[in-house]
Amino acid sequence: MRAVPAALALSLAAGALGSCAVASSGHPQQSGATVRPAAVTSPAAVGQSSSIGMEALYAYFPATGVQYTLGAQFRGKLGSLEDKLLYPCMARSGFNLGSVPSAQALATSDYDNSQFPNLGKIQRTRILSPQGPAPVPELPPTASTSVKQAYNADLRRCSNNAAEPALNAFNHMASGLANEWIHKLGAIESSPPVEAKMGAFKSCVEFTGMPAHFFAGTSSADALGSFLAWVTGEESRTSTDSQRAAADRHWATVFLRCSGPVVRVLEQRQLLAQKTFFRSHPQQLQRIQQGGARLVTTIAALPEEGTPGELPPKMTGQTGEIVLVD
Repeated sequence: MRAVPAALALSLAAGALGSCAVASSGHPQQSGATVRPAAVTSPAAVGQSSSIGMEALYAYFPATGVQYTLGAQFRGKLGSLEDKLLYPCMARSGFNLGSVPSAQALATSDYDNSQFPNLGKIQRTRILSPQGPAPVPELPPTASTSVKQAYNADLRRCSNNAAEPALNAFNHMASGLANEWIHKLGAIESSPPVEAKMGAFKSCVEFTGMPAHFFAGTSSADALGSFLAWVTGEESRTSTDSQRAAADRHWATVFLRCSGPVVRVLEQRQLLAQKTFFRSHPQQLQRIQQGGARLVTTIAALPEEGTPGELPPKMTGQTGEIVLVD
């Protein structure tokens, strides 16, 4: 069910919503469209580690959009490995959920444009809101009450698999230090240098059509999130997938044009804070890197488990939905 990877991201989204910014005159600031996020810097104090260990580090302690994207690779690996235990267990109970989502598919749809927008990726893909696999395929509306009860019971049982102890132990080990980092990020998002860019940002997105009264909160994450929430509402009014994709491309262009100045200041200050933070906790961070690499290896080696319960009517998986089969 990818519950733990979601938990890894949960602590990074404390109160955020979405993303964008411009000159106070209200005319788009063209330089913002070509802003590149700061390059990932490997913290020397942490020491050398595997690529998975570095991904684990940035799953908890990102300072830029590029680093958040690296952390998403770690969450994607864990999510796909969890599903490789979940899906066969559900199939043995008569629920075929379809193909297990790949780690890359899960990572691609893992983003946070309100706190860690990856402007370089958005510029390359022209996609603001990447679509990913559904967390777990849904039952069809025609499913009976007994089938729904059986499905939910099996889902709970199959989710509580052999990976949970290792996942929970690792998350517990890293969460305390991660919460400390989150508090530092929150202070930066509300700092005077960042606040100084917010007026231009709001003018920019208002110039593109967003009503001012939709803004809520005071931090950069609040402002960016307010814009993204409004964009979600606009895209929900489209009738077809092609219309939604076209709307998303349009708002991606707006986002790039408006958010550059805000993101630039955020990443500069967050990278400086990260450098100091890493130097202050070298041993703990090294344990997280090493533990993250071991965690992926451990879960990948787990055998499929689970005993089937009372089998409901046979089902087969399709995209986003389970279809009952006679």
